[in-house]
Amino acid sequence: FLLPLLAAALMFASAAGATTGAQRRVALVIGNSAYQYAPHLPNPTNDAEAMAATLQKLGFEVTKGIDLDRTETEMVIREFSKTLPGADVALLFYAGHGIQVGDRNYLVPVDAQLADETDLHFEATDLDLVLEVMAREPRVNLVFLDACRDNPFAQSLARSMGSTRSTSIGRGLAIVDASAGSFIAYATDPHQVALDGNGAHSPFTAALLSHMEAPGLSISDMMIEVRNDVLTATEQKQRPWDTSSLTTPFYFTPAVAVATAETGSPASSGNAVSTPAVDKEVVFWQSIQNSNSPAQFQAYLDQYPSGAFAPLARARIEELKVKPAETSRSGEAVASLTSPETTVPAAEEVERSIGMTRQGRSRVQLALTLLGYSTGGTDGVLGARSRTAVSAWQTDRAETATGYLTAKQHAELLDVAAPKLAAWDADQKRKAAEAQQQAAAARQMQQQDEQALNAAAARQKQDDAAKLAAAQTEAERQRQENEALRKKVAEKEAARKDNGPDVNFGLGVGVGTHHGVGLFPNLSIFN
Repeated sequence: FLLPLLAAALMFASAAGATTGAQRRVALVIGNSAYQYAPHLPNPTNDAEAMAATLQKLGFEVTKGIDLDRTETEMVIREFSKTLPGADVALLFYAGHGIQVGDRNYLVPVDAQLADETDLHFEATDLDLVLEVMAREPRVNLVFLDACRDNPFAQSLARSMGSTRSTSIGRGLAIVDASAGSFIAYATDPHQVALDGNGAHSPFTAALLSHMEAPGLSISDMMIEVRNDVLTATEQKQRPWDTSSLTTPFYFTPAVAVATAETGSPASSGNAVSTPAVDKEVVFWQSIQNSNSPAQFQAYLDQYPSGAFAPLARARIEELKVKPAETSRSGEAVASLTSPETTVPAAEEVERSIGMTRQGRSRVQLALTLLGYSTGGTDGVLGARSRTAVSAWQTDRAETATGYLTAKQHAELLDVAAPKLAAWDADQKRKAAEAQQQAAAARQMQQQDEQALNAAAARQKQDDAAKLAAAQTEAERQRQENEALRKKVAEKEAARKDNGPDVNFGLGVGVGTHHGVGLFPNLSIFN
């Protein structure tokens, strides 16, 4: 019974095997918008949500994080690293604030306060560390960075680093050398600033989303289309950039030749060459055929109940129902741990297939709390109280109270709580904005204090200079007076030496009554 189906599967697989084979694809998607100490960015969370959904459609196992703080960023990277062993393709997409210092790029969590250079190592995430984790095994590594916005911490970092070392703070992101088998794409040119955009997505992410599902388009050709779209959307102000060390073409959506609905045979007419179409069912099946998740095969059956691979999907589900757990839990406590010898409960397995990150689990706890079901906190760990809350919510909906969510229940829970979640998000953004305003006011006051101190120091310097100049002027006047006095004394002394003593001789003549004449010497000596 299965032989014809297996033959059909081999036929479809051989059509696409040249480009994808049985690739296992994993992705880490992070979008940060709600910054507490930096300007809020409206689009990164939208970008990340849309990118995660698209990648899942393209067969990626997605680890997603939205508005992550530093601790949550570390946790989601660790969670992603556990999916990497054995993966053929690994992808990183990041949207949010990113900065470069000393030619190193840093991803900025929402709670980062980068007052000085030291904070970079404790409050930001070094991009190189993530790339090193991805490059530990030979595979295709793809990186998309929509993080070239203005550096909101440039001023504080520059003040702490001084005028010489602050020159290492660059605009935008620095170019990273692509390791073997890697492709790295940036939202704009090196050291330039990208735009967040006025629509639902940034120009770069919007262009990516519009071309990733195009059949038969290699990633290199896709980037040409993306680059042209962004240049047009930004009036030539922003030009995406990429570096590549790929040795084989990569296709997000490979071209698969399939029979046409009208004729049942490949489309052709005379000598005309038809463009191969994409059989979405085949692509879907290829993306899950090696999966150990019953939920993924059930998703295939829900979409293609009479599909070519439906019997195989049902057989795989039955096989997985009795298959012992082969992998241990990923470190985060759930209601009860399952030993390697026991069977993983179906409800728990279904919830696990949703692929919730810690941030996603925290969102579920928040939704339940806002709806009136106490979870004991929103720490992202679905413990006993959280499971009880899930069971109570399921009971109120007249559903089986397993304490674990199906994909449908997960979506419905978030949908029911959406108005309350939106109000909560708005309140958090308001608080974040107030914190930003307070921080900005504090910085402004600090700057004003610094300016006042600098002005006082400048005035003191001017006063000191004026006093010094006056003292120097007075000293010069005294010197000139002393010099004039010395000169006058010297001239008088010289005149006395030149003239010598004055001597006068007087000749007295006396005339007597008898006409007698007498001669008397009269000597007068005077100076």
